[in-house]
Amino acid sequence: RVATLDPELWSDLFLSNRRELDGVLTRLIDRLCGYRDAIRSNDAAKLKALLTEGRAVKGELLCR
Repeated sequence: RVATLDPELWSDLFLSNRRELDGVLTRLIDRLCGYRDAIRSNDAAKLKALLTEGRAVKGELLCR
């Protein structure tokens, strides 16, 4: 969605919220690296754990 909207507006919004976005993006990147590492190392147990954790977090968010 962001890509189809006004780049000027979104740039201003992102920069206005840079501290919060920095933290969120850092956590997202860390999580994605965990998935990448599990896939690269062919670690099915780690991948299953990450997927299970992701499902639980999504369930908690939907219940709010």
